[in-house]
Amino acid sequence: MKINQKFERELLSQFNGIGFLDYEEVNNELSSFETVADKLDYLKDLKEKYGGQYNTIINSLETEQKDYCLNKIPSVKEIISNKVVSPLEIPESIYVKHFKDGLNDPEFTFWFLKYNANERFQYTINSKDFQSKINSNLKETLLNSDLLEICQEEKRVKKLLLNKELKIIGIHPNSYKYYNEIALLRVLDGNYYKENSTEAITDGLEIHLYFKHMLLKPHLENLLKAKTIQENITYKLKEIKIAFFCLPNKKISEENYLKILNKYSTSRSNKILQKPIVKSNQLTNISENKTADTKHLKALKNAKRLLSGIKNEYAIKNISQLISTFELNYKNFY
Repeated sequence: MKINQKFERELLSQFNGIGFLDYEEVNNELSSFETVADKLDYLKDLKEKYGGQYNTIINSLETEQKDYCLNKIPSVKEIISNKVVSPLEIPESIYVKHFKDGLNDPEFTFWFLKYNANERFQYTINSKDFQSKINSNLKETLLNSDLLEICQEEKRVKKLLLNKELKIIGIHPNSYKYYNEIALLRVLDGNYYKENSTEAITDGLEIHLYFKHMLLKPHLENLLKAKTIQENITYKLKEIKIAFFCLPNKKISEENYLKILNKYSTSRSNKILQKPIVKSNQLTNISENKTADTKHLKALKNAKRLLSGIKNEYAIKNISQLISTFELNYKNFY
């Protein structure tokens, strides 16, 4: 028994600090939230923090260790045997305890409608295909083409509604014929899916339509509006360096700096390659010169404005954390 306890203790030590495994803590946290949305937000944070760590550890386990987990450690067993539910990969026992009737709860399904649509949106705008449109000399034409397609779809379904050929709520004689159109109207309505469950929480027509019409459409509109505005907004070299430090997998180099400067600055100087930013503390440390630090704070905020135009959530979150840290250091020092 002592040998097994030691073996188990050593095995579980590899999972220390990873969410979901301490079921008691997770259940207590979930029970403290009043709304389903707050519970799901909490689980979303857990997945973002720890999701990738499970596979790394599990793949490193030897056969004997995996077998022991499957037979003796319920919390690890659910993850190893893939007994997880929903796109958040919630362990089955936690899901059953807190969301057993979730598929019939509009608050639950509406949360996943927005979550899944946003996942697809982030994947799309960061895809090679979409980025090639952004960087094309024909950017305006390409984006307008996508936007026109979306607007025409909306115009068509609104005309059907106007002519009473279908309706948003209830059954209409044409419901079987206009299945996709009815789903689009329900998305555009804004309230329907807050009050009625979607058909699925993993993938489906509603998710695609929400992504396309509620997220992609305004993004295309903003990009096209920003074109003329962006022409009048230029950034200093430091601000561009800060912004690209925060962007994942997009670093300034000898090969790309001119293209970056052409897009965001009037300068074409290769000085942007000097004194590269390699650590976050380069941006959060106080210099003990108030004038210089005040200018640095302004540069951080301008870098955030640049990133807001790029619409990379990870980078915006990153720069926001850096600004908060520097502002706190600034306040404490001065």
